[in-house]
Amino acid sequence: MMKNLNFYIKGLEVILEDRLRTEDLHDIFENLENKLVPVLASMENFGIKIDINYFENYKKELQENIEKLEKDIYTLSGETFNIGSPKQLGEILFEKMGIEPVKKTKTGYSTDVEVLEVLALRGIEIAEKLLEYRGFTKLLSTYVEPFPKLADENDRIHTTFNQNGTSTGRLSSANPNIQNIPVRTDEGIKIRKGFISQDGWSLISFDYSQIELRVLAELSKDDNLLLAYKKDKDLHDLTARKIFFKTDEEPVTREERSIAKVINFSILYGKTPFGLSKELKIPVADASQYIKTYFEQYPKVKKFLENILENARKNGFVETLYGTRRYINNINSSNKNLQAQANRMAVNTVV
Repeated sequence: MMKNLNFYIKGLEVILEDRLRTEDLHDIFENLENKLVPVLASMENFGIKIDINYFENYKKELQENIEKLEKDIYTLSGETFNIGSPKQLGEILFEKMGIEPVKKTKTGYSTDVEVLEVLALRGIEIAEKLLEYRGFTKLLSTYVEPFPKLADENDRIHTTFNQNGTSTGRLSSANPNIQNIPVRTDEGIKIRKGFISQDGWSLISFDYSQIELRVLAELSKDDNLLLAYKKDKDLHDLTARKIFFKTDEEPVTREERSIAKVINFSILYGKTPFGLSKELKIPVADASQYIKTYFEQYPKVKKFLENILENARKNGFVETLYGTRRYINNINSSNKNLQAQANRMAVNTVV
């Protein structure tokens, strides 16, 4: 039995080795992926230390916030009910309270995050409270409660890093997932504060500055993008000046720069005028004009993105900078929604 197993494994090795060379991936396999294996193994084995007491205290804080929100929701609705039940919540919001429904599913009223966000934009207070409630309960159940239970006798958590866990080639982690801890909210930042260094050491956090946009500049060879980075300019400031028709002497406001930042990254990820209008809470016509102006400022970016999609439709796959392939389903689909999703996937993978 073992001899047969060894025979088949050896046969697979020959087949896969040949395929790696045929697709020009052997160098990546040997010099990148293989060399990363012992590094990840060491990281998993060593683990990361957490402050157990900190998480216990934060757990109490979250529970108090959740209890307060429950009371607020019951007061606004006029009765107690199971907030976690979509059916009961839908009946309370759209029948008892008479709120105009946003969308329906086969089983009744939809009360997903998208629906609650729409209601919150209408100024409906209970929707705002429900979004807060869901956010807090998610943090509690996904991170704050499990982490102390998963720690070893040295208060260290040992995640599993998945080297091939994503279609784009990025790392992912599981049991627990420590790469998906929220960072854009105060509550998410508080969770990160629970990760600590061992005595005499420090934890250092760093990130590449605008790495996706820098890669876009290199791949697209857009003159204005390349010049901006060569001269160490603030790309978001430059984009803001273009879309808001500002001279070099006029100051760019924080809000204008923030909008430009959203646009810079939205274009990269294939956001439509409708999607951009929704994110920025502006008319679709304005969003469409912003996108048009962006491509006037960075014309080679538009051509580069078009080439990605053209090649994807022709070949059925896209390749990253290192030559790894991702096959894109539905890139030629007649279903517009599926094709739009495939288009975004193709661009995201390359950049």
